[in-house]
Amino acid sequence: MTRAHRSGHTLVELAVVVALLSICALVAIRGTAPIQQMNTGFRERSAAAQELLLAREYLRHDLAAARSALPQLDGSLRVLREAAATVMLGNSGNKPDPGVDYRLDGERLVREDRLTKEIAVIAEGVGKFTVERIANSETRILLAAADGEGAPEHSFTLVWTKS
Repeated sequence: MTRAHRSGHTLVELAVVVALLSICALVAIRGTAPIQQMNTGFRERSAAAQELLLAREYLRHDLAAARSALPQLDGSLRVLREAAATVMLGNSGNKPDPGVDYRLDGERLVREDRLTKEIAVIAEGVGKFTVERIANSETRILLAAADGEGAPEHSFTLVWTKS
């Protein structure tokens, strides 16, 4: 009786291949972890920049119709609008505008329209919001994203000048 020749692999050979593939997969996964962390950090910084752009547009819109923009004692900003701008919001025009307040609440920039009673968080991840009056006619507003670990700071300064 002769043995028939069988082609194929033994169980030991298959186990060795599976072990080697597992090791390769583990190395590949660990190698991509730093890239995933970098990508997450990039997304967070990008989101912070987008939040600041949105906040800047809100501020620019309110400051465009402002008759005054003054820092308050608590560090917030109060924007008083021209009468014509408040008429579109339902003010009869003969009442003074109670204004729009911007304040930092933790890392959230909050906009409160005191005429319409609307309160909205217009940016999150804000690390700095400062308002200073320069001379009698200029207000400077600095807005910056919260600092990440070694990430460059996203910031901008708006200057409102009384005409």
